[in-house]
Amino acid sequence: MAIIVDEPIINSPFAEPTRHHRMRGGQAELLDARRPSGFTPGLRTRGGQGTLLEEEYVELPVVNDIRECVRRWREAGYPGATRTTLDLLRHWQTPGRERPLFFCQLEAAETAIWLAEGPAAETSRLQIEAQERYARHCLKMATGAGKTVVMAMLIAWSVLNKARQPQDRRFSDAVLVICPNLTVKERLVVLHPADPANYYGAFDLVPPGLRAALLSGRVMVTNWHVLGMPDDARRRGIVQRGRPSAGAFANLVLRADLGSKGNLLVINDEAHHAWRTAPRSPEAAVGTEATSAGELATAGRLADEEAEARVWLSGLALIHEARGINRALDFSATPYYLSGSGHAEGEPFGWIVSDFSLLDAIESGIVKVPRVPVDDNSGDPDPRYLDLWERVKGRLPKRARGGEPDLSRDGRLLDEIEGALATLASAWKREFDRWEAEGRLVPPAMIVVCDQTSTAERVAAYLARGSVLPELANEPGKPEWTLRIDSALLAKAEEALEAGQTKEQAAEALRLRVATVGKPGQPGGEVRCVVSVAMLSEGWDAQNVTQILGLRAFSSQLLCEQVVGRGLRRSSYDDMTVPEYVDVYGIPFQAFPVKGERRAGPVNVRPQTLVQPLRDRAALELRFPRVVGYISDARFRITADVEAMPRLEISPEVDPTWVKVGARGAGRGAVHERGEFYEAHRLQRTIFEISAKITDDLKFGDEHGRRIMFPQVLRIVQRYIDSRVAAVGGAALDEVALGPYRREIESRLIAAIRPAADEGEQPLLPVLHDMAGIGTTDVTPFLTVKSCQSTVRSHLSQAVCDSGWEATVARALDESVRVRAWVKNHRLGFEIPYTFRGEAHAYTPDFLVELAVPEGGAGGRRESGEHLVVEVKGLEREQDRAKQVGMRRWIDAVNHWGRLGRWRFEKLHSPHDLDRVL
Repeated sequence: MAIIVDEPIINSPFAEPTRHHRMRGGQAELLDARRPSGFTPGLRTRGGQGTLLEEEYVELPVVNDIRECVRRWREAGYPGATRTTLDLLRHWQTPGRERPLFFCQLEAAETAIWLAEGPAAETSRLQIEAQERYARHCLKMATGAGKTVVMAMLIAWSVLNKARQPQDRRFSDAVLVICPNLTVKERLVVLHPADPANYYGAFDLVPPGLRAALLSGRVMVTNWHVLGMPDDARRRGIVQRGRPSAGAFANLVLRADLGSKGNLLVINDEAHHAWRTAPRSPEAAVGTEATSAGELATAGRLADEEAEARVWLSGLALIHEARGINRALDFSATPYYLSGSGHAEGEPFGWIVSDFSLLDAIESGIVKVPRVPVDDNSGDPDPRYLDLWERVKGRLPKRARGGEPDLSRDGRLLDEIEGALATLASAWKREFDRWEAEGRLVPPAMIVVCDQTSTAERVAAYLARGSVLPELANEPGKPEWTLRIDSALLAKAEEALEAGQTKEQAAEALRLRVATVGKPGQPGGEVRCVVSVAMLSEGWDAQNVTQILGLRAFSSQLLCEQVVGRGLRRSSYDDMTVPEYVDVYGIPFQAFPVKGERRAGPVNVRPQTLVQPLRDRAALELRFPRVVGYISDARFRITADVEAMPRLEISPEVDPTWVKVGARGAGRGAVHERGEFYEAHRLQRTIFEISAKITDDLKFGDEHGRRIMFPQVLRIVQRYIDSRVAAVGGAALDEVALGPYRREIESRLIAAIRPAADEGEQPLLPVLHDMAGIGTTDVTPFLTVKSCQSTVRSHLSQAVCDSGWEATVARALDESVRVRAWVKNHRLGFEIPYTFRGEAHAYTPDFLVELAVPEGGAGGRRESGEHLVVEVKGLEREQDRAKQVGMRRWIDAVNHWGRLGRWRFEKLHSPHDLDRVL
């Protein structure tokens, strides 16, 4: 039985945790004590019943022993610490700091310092595993807990102590920072004391009197690739030097940044990549060959990771031999062994000395709270979207071993996951609307993690063409909102940059976009969805992730935590008592379920102007047709015996229509529904799209013939859905937007439609938008950062002006007695379709004006009044002339339709032309 937690945040991020949740006898308990450090041996994923709190929990006695020693040392005033260390520790804990440090940051730094300066009687008795010839200690900190700040704290501690006590070998003024990839390397430049954005100044880590001394230290930040041993023994040529000596290797790697300095402090970031395999007996290796394609892929990944770890640690061993490593400090959120490493899967590294786990970080409000599905209305015993891949994979066609990806497999996969995508994307859309209303500088981001490249390609293409939400569609001339990550391309870019080779521009641009997701003004700042293979690389520190979908196998909680960790960074640190959430589908992460919908308040809000329709100006409301195309006269008819066709039922048994996350039990927890998906795929729009697909498939001659027949197909589809489609079990009729229903309707009607007798012709008419055919100035209020001007004769309170000319025209419209009402066309949805160079476009005219009724005419708002569409244009280009052609067609069709009065169009080449036009 899973537990429910009403308030996940139970501790302060700035003080030692004093409470934690625990499961006992099937009941949740809130204990008044700190959670002991520990792990769950062999923790595997399993159907949605369990949580991390219910599993067998094995404590880490060394870490808990050190934790108590450090607490006593802190309470005693840090006896034995150097004067420099005392200055730093007191400075870090000064009351009223502008940027207070988290307790977990202070404790991690205190632990590393205690191991060097604490009482020898306590530090010498510790049973810390020693795999290397130098001291190695691991500081385990949850993703998002601020480990880069701790690195800066410890670099300052080491360098400043060395500056004051040059002969004390406990300290180093040469620091080598190793990281796993280029993204992390770029993020860690803040560890250079001379960097303009360095963390020492940004987080006030060094007292004013010691800042100059910090510049005496030398910091080198690089990634593990540079630790590869060069060897030209197999190179063709006369001169072959073979493998360099340890001294030559150290000079090659270090001289440019660290010179000839020795006694190095090494910092290994994301150090779960740096491990050694356990010795294996010959008997243990028998029968371990991979047989399936999945096992082969897993074995290949493990081999790559083992090779990376070997290069990493072997390079450091040579540097220690040549220069001496005083100490290595490892930083990782998941310092555990992988399956196949020779150690038990999920076994923690034996040199962990400090631990602040993900559960600790959640309970302290430092990171977002992951929420997984705990219930739905499918009728299944377990929620379908929890372990999505396990349910889906058995229904997919098998792929031949070593063969090419099967396209039918990816197509079938989309059918199986369409409901999950629609529901999770709807949750994302709600966040998107909220963030937009708050004026945030970046949108929320959704992550989709796939099993292989072909799956990622298909899912990304599906999202990018707007099949789920238009807000995720990639359109020409607009930012690429849905981004697919090609891991091979990223790796190629990183290797090229590290080796000093010429980089491929496309690969580097992709890497930069991925690395800057969620960062305002950066190449990835506007990305809304990221589709990747495997999981995103370490160092990807986007704070705007709100939804994650896993489409791959998750065999262990280690992998679940690593993937979920990509979405745990908070978007706001202003009020950390307010939880933020990340919704997780398809990843059976067994954290404790929570309920509650409170979110963090607005962040990064810029000064903005509110534009809204005014109630006392309701008489100035303007209405206009939203034209999306035109239909010509029909030359023949079609028919279908709809009443004789079989009924179609829309039911949650086909695909669940709601999902509960965070809690079990009726009425508790957050509920995800597809409201936003329905909003983006209104029933009339879906009917329109089904009709268009049937019209294309029936091939009514040329394009002209298809335009003629479409209205008749539309009427048949409408009749079928009205009379033969029923929603049961609480489902909405809008569910027909999902692929399985759409395709069934299309196939049935294609088979039923028959030709009928010709009934003559119809005149040219506009085709109106299927969801909102009549537009209005009575819009939802919105905020804008653009220049605005107050209005008098406009229904809207402000005119959003893009230029000085537009502002002049706006003032003239307000002052003219010939104008009854006007509006600046901004966020109204008033567009004119046109064609340019064979491609369909739409443009937005500047102003919409209704002229005043002459004296003696009818009073009030007149649907038969004269309307003027005004465009303010300077230099005219070829595309502008194409717009005029489209505008004339629009005027002809709308005036023939005649339901919203008469319309004409005027282009102003100068604001002073307005009086003549009016």
